[in-house]
Amino acid sequence: VFVAMTYLIYPIMAFVCLRMAGYAVEAIFFGRKSFQFNTTLGCCVSVAAAVTLCETLKVVFGRTGPETFEGSPSWISNGIYEFLPFHEGVGYGYFPSGHAAVVSAFAGILWQRLPAMRILWLVLMVTMSVGLYAANWHWVSDIIAGLALGLLCAKTTGPLLGWEATPKQAK
Repeated sequence: VFVAMTYLIYPIMAFVCLRMAGYAVEAIFFGRKSFQFNTTLGCCVSVAAAVTLCETLKVVFGRTGPETFEGSPSWISNGIYEFLPFHEGVGYGYFPSGHAAVVSAFAGILWQRLPAMRILWLVLMVTMSVGLYAANWHWVSDIIAGLALGLLCAKTTGPLLGWEATPKQAK
């Protein structure tokens, strides 16, 4: 069940890509831009920034995880808990959590653009976080760092795209 909770990342990424493609077709061929287009663009920019920063930070920190996956060193299986900066080997890419970063980047944009549904965005982030921890995929600090990174990306995306503080359509 907990591992399944971590799979929330895949429909989110598929949704963002498919919706962005649809809105891109509308914008290019029909000249349409809308609240939905801007929101989807924001999700794409925020998620792309989160993935890029997260993957870079994983190399910078080089942290092992709690459980072994694909033969990686871990605390539970090997008693190994370490940070090995700039080590790109298998099993040294747990900090920060990429799953948490992607979900919080996505939910952070929707939190800003669709405030009436904030409880849903919060549930999405909490579900992913609980799944990552309970499945022994990440330490709590990995998850917190991933959430913070994703929310930072979401927070900076709005001003980058020239959004007003609270969109009129969301009120």
